[in-house]
Amino acid sequence: MPYGSQGRVGRFTEEFRAGSLDYSDVLVNLFHDPSRVVARTDGGGLTLTETDGALRARIELPDTTEGRDARELVRRNILRGLSIEFKATRDEWRGTHRIVSAARLSGIGIVARPAYAGATIAEGRELRSEDHLAALNGRGVRRMRWRSL
Repeated sequence: MPYGSQGRVGRFTEEFRAGSLDYSDVLVNLFHDPSRVVARTDGGGLTLTETDGALRARIELPDTTEGRDARELVRRNILRGLSIEFKATRDEWRGTHRIVSAARLSGIGIVARPAYAGATIAEGRELRSEDHLAALNGRGVRRMRWRSL
């Protein structure tokens, strides 16, 4: 989520201030579909990192139908970006422009067209075979590693 840049949401524009997002429990899904979850914070394959210019996400896709679908759709450049699901707790309106200074992030959708130009998937790779053992979690589930935003 790029801070300070404007995104178009329907009839208005919106931007987020740096540090505005509380992200304690976040799910990643395909197309904002809650039945297509592929990652979660707290050890579920999603790592969020705050920088001055953006909230960055690192997503490790599971070897499940949804995870394989996500990997293939990103690889084919069909899904190109990320879109956030949030509830604003403090915002300000300037005409048709909304500035969010505090919000609770609840989800991230892997989507075809993100509202923010900078909310793109920057890099992705599948694990090499020598990485396979290192990528097994305690339950023996293989995960694909993807970097995004």
